[in-house]
Amino acid sequence: MSFESLQAIVGTALVDRKFCEMLLVSPQVVARGFDLSDVEIQAVASIRAQTLEEFAAKIDSWIDGESSPRCDQRAITGVLYDAYRLAG
Repeated sequence: MSFESLQAIVGTALVDRKFCEMLLVSPQVVARGFDLSDVEIQAVASIRAQTLEEFAAKIDSWIDGESSPRCDQRAITGVLYDAYRLAG
């Protein structure tokens, strides 16, 4: 799983308003620009969110369902989600 790429999507959206708008309108287009597996591209493309916070929560939930309990990468994505909430 390309956790780093999923984190990069959320992180980029956090600091780049135009990228964030594109992500919320056309997540499938954004997903193709990152090093993601086919499953991850489908997951990102299927997300319908009105805000980055909602998008990040859905990615976090998807990762939680896909990752093993031993994986610390999910916690890193959670940190990005928390950082977004605090910044907003």
